[in-house]
Amino acid sequence: MKKTLLAVTGLVLMSTQVMAGSAESMDKTYMRSAANYTVQTGTTTLLSDVTATRSSAYQQGYDILNNLHGKSSSELRPILNVSSRDLDAKSIMVEDKEVTVKEFAKQPNVIEYQALVTVKYHYRIHDSNN
Repeated sequence: MKKTLLAVTGLVLMSTQVMAGSAESMDKTYMRSAANYTVQTGTTTLLSDVTATRSSAYQQGYDILNNLHGKSSSELRPILNVSSRDLDAKSIMVEDKEVTVKEFAKQPNVIEYQALVTVKYHYRIHDSNN
């Protein structure tokens, strides 16, 4: 009886520690828990067209962000340029995204703007070592 009580208490304590983790760590734990898979992370920068105004560049960047919203893993793969022959095809998940605008001039007094959309993501690959 004491051994059973001790085992149950140990399981409750371990479960409490797992539940206390952040959503991010729980998500990564889930991603690693699948047999024979490893989590990979990546960052891709998507570019807008060049425009004459900063606000137009930001708007194009936000349009790119909105285009990513709701995309399936198979739709995200070519956009984010995820290439791995061992990829778990349904595992691509966007973690974070950000729009910045680059200001540049190719000739005097002609300033142009371009949105840079940085997308951080993770995905699973089949671990062939197992």
